[in-house]
Amino acid sequence: MATVLAVWELGGGLGHLYPLKLVASELCRAGHRVILVLRETAQAPSLLRDLPVQYFQAPAKHRVTSTRIDPPTTYAHLLHNIGWGEAEELAGLYHSWQTILDLVKPDVVVADHSPTPLLALRGRGIPVVTIGTGFCSPPASSPLPKVRPWVKGDDASWLEHEQRLCEQVNQLLERNHQPVLGMLSDLFAEVTTEILTTFPELDHFGPRTSGNFWGCYPSGAATVAHWPRAAGPKVYAYLTAIPDRESYLKTLAQLGFPTIAVAGPVSSTLQQQLRGSSVHLATSPINVEQVASESDLVVNYAGHGVSALALLAGKPLLQIPISVEQFLLASRVAKLGAGIFIPSGNQTAFASALHSLVHQPSFREKAESFAQLHADHRPQELARRIAAHLGSLLS
Repeated sequence: MATVLAVWELGGGLGHLYPLKLVASELCRAGHRVILVLRETAQAPSLLRDLPVQYFQAPAKHRVTSTRIDPPTTYAHLLHNIGWGEAEELAGLYHSWQTILDLVKPDVVVADHSPTPLLALRGRGIPVVTIGTGFCSPPASSPLPKVRPWVKGDDASWLEHEQRLCEQVNQLLERNHQPVLGMLSDLFAEVTTEILTTFPELDHFGPRTSGNFWGCYPSGAATVAHWPRAAGPKVYAYLTAIPDRESYLKTLAQLGFPTIAVAGPVSSTLQQQLRGSSVHLATSPINVEQVASESDLVVNYAGHGVSALALLAGKPLLQIPISVEQFLLASRVAKLGAGIFIPSGNQTAFASALHSLVHQPSFREKAESFAQLHADHRPQELARRIAAHLGSLLS
């Protein structure tokens, strides 16, 4: 029996925890001991309760300091803001992860968007496999890519900032007698295996010269959804993270489109208004593969999981991104020609985009082309493949 350490440092929500659960389940089935260090633990008791695993909270920066770069423009700015921009903060995080490694003594590490653990692993000789979307594993380049590519500025000053950050990191590594970085992106490139759990077309940072793309995970929910009795195109709307989601639900009801919506908490007044309408509010997680395959189009906030599964079903997307990561993905879908993205809060743009997706066949055709290109991908097999690869590193 080997000990596998799974770490998750950055990002939020089930988009990170759920894939780790799937991989952990396969590893446990193979007889390995699994320990998880998680950025968020609130949902872990319910999600991991059936697995014989141990987990605890990941080290993180909690102070808001004057050195914060707001808003961050480059990936190096993100690293700066999580504590790398301050020597003492970085040293504290580094040694916290070192302590975890000393206590757990893993035989292999699987890391989801975890730059500081990757730093702590340098020089230890432990096999490391990174998993995650393109945003979690930026391409090997200097400078690192922009997370806000629309921002114009002084590229030279951004590169200078990244070089200063790299120097500070290398000073820490030298003090601890570990190999230094030639450039910051070496941190992501110099791992045993980089697994991009996405598709080349959905890489947040655009085409990269090389990439080990393994596709997406399944939704995991088993609940079968039933469509309202109404005429018109069927819409699956996944709106849980959108602040003004109630406005979009009202617009969908006014249009009369048969809609299955996963929206999270909504007011009792709106629930009453939607009762008997063309919009059905799902009260439990539903099977995305089923509802996407039966829909005519999908509305979401450009989260990777639902977006990828919708495109695998050949369905165009109307996306309302609310973070830079989601904006980058929505931009890739739009460039693919398989969707439209709009700013949050614009109901006129929302209705217009719905009309375009329904009446312009090119969006569906592009989505169907994506589905045909990746027809051999089996989301339900991804976690098993990752676990098998981790197992191969133990032999």
